[in-house]
Amino acid sequence: MTVTLPVFVIGMVWKRATQKGMMFAAVSAFVLNVISLVLNQRGFVWPAGCPGICM
Repeated sequence: MTVTLPVFVIGMVWKRATQKGMMFAAVSAFVLNVISLVLNQRGFVWPAGCPGICM
């Protein structure tokens, strides 16, 4: 879930951020986090330790 926090922080601070942009970024981050979790559980080895360092 490390990707989600910067999306929300940047969205709150950036004055030109739109609701559609925030929703797209949040949904994209969620999907990528789920994919990463599934891959990690199936034994996928991340190149150079990314994002396995955070998990």
